[in-house]
Amino acid sequence: EIVNGQFTVILHPTPSSNKRTSCAPVALTMWVERGQHLTKKLIQPKLAWIQRTKSGDHLANASMRTIELLDIVRILEISRIDRNKYPLAHRKKSFLIESLDHKLILEASSEEERDRLVNGLKIVVARFGSKIIAEDETVFEEFFVNPFDGPGDRPDWIRN
Repeated sequence: EIVNGQFTVILHPTPSSNKRTSCAPVALTMWVERGQHLTKKLIQPKLAWIQRTKSGDHLANASMRTIELLDIVRILEISRIDRNKYPLAHRKKSFLIESLDHKLILEASSEEERDRLVNGLKIVVARFGSKIIAEDETVFEEFFVNPFDGPGDRPDWIRN
């Protein structure tokens, strides 16, 4: 469900010393971007997101941001919130995704949605990591797309 869908969350940016950077919460659309198995290279699956507008559209000039799944080190419900840094975050609906380079404080629409996202994302990251460690070749079917496969069945003349 998490791998094949999108979900909307609120990002509570971490304040920086740069006064030009806005600390206002922003709505994001997030999804798991499948990796690609190219001829001599693998592009890892990623957690991806893009900023949304109030109307629910995506910002035309917003760039997609990503974290590689294997770089995610922690996905946790938040038990305490530093109100000096995140004054608008609802503790019971918030969770943390931490990677080598990012620390994202995210807020779901409800406690139930937060629990679904936290558990689902943990399972996706753990499953991907365990399949890599176990050298399970089904990882390619589950987490990667083949850029040479199009929709539908292959024509008979290619199969033979």
